[in-house]
Amino acid sequence: MKTVFVSQRKGGAGKGVTCHAIAFGLSRALRPDGQPNLNVLYHTDVASDAEERLIKQEKRPYIAVRGKDMLSRVLAKAQAENRLDNLILIVDGGANRSEFDVELASRSDLVVIPVMPTDDSYLRARLTLDTVAPVVREGVPVRFLLNAWPTDEKRRLKVESELGFRDFFEAAEILTMATRLPNREMLRDLSNYSVPMKDKLAYGTIVRPTTALAKEAADLLGLELNWPEPTRTARHLHPVGEDE
Repeated sequence: MKTVFVSQRKGGAGKGVTCHAIAFGLSRALRPDGQPNLNVLYHTDVASDAEERLIKQEKRPYIAVRGKDMLSRVLAKAQAENRLDNLILIVDGGANRSEFDVELASRSDLVVIPVMPTDDSYLRARLTLDTVAPVVREGVPVRFLLNAWPTDEKRRLKVESELGFRDFFEAAEILTMATRLPNREMLRDLSNYSVPMKDKLAYGTIVRPTTALAKEAADLLGLELNWPEPTRTARHLHPVGEDE
């Protein structure tokens, strides 16, 4: 089992979108033996209504759960089916919980810190790095991910010419992932899986950046995966998940 921990000390920095994007992208991959991964997205916040802890699964090519109890049930089922070796756990760490972040970071195989194009997000991303970097195991990569990044060329150049970004990137470039997630309005529907995947524009908007991100994450995790060629409509192998 491999664990990806997505952390940022600023709420609204795109941790949830990043988690769904990684899980969605990884759902396209096959292991060398031709078997799919079992991708599980774990939201560490606990819903007030227990029925909401198992997030809508219909047509979703990965499992998404809230709360330790639901995660324990999914992991137990995976173990019973001898699928733990194929399991990739993507953890949404929430915000402003430093001790919690430290604990999760110390157990993870990859830490991703999403960064939005604002001065406050740059600062919070650095603070997150300062929190988690000392506790990760030796050799575990910690990476920044530029998230909600402008796709308009003029807007992108403006953002990247601003002093806040230049100061951040000068120090962080070596730790920044090559993939840049586009403006997150394009990806927000992944959380409830209402993306119209038969729409060619939506397919290109969603699948291409999430696949690029997932490939980079897989490389950082040391996973050898096979990626099918893109098709006009999304075709996913539905993983075994929670039946209840």
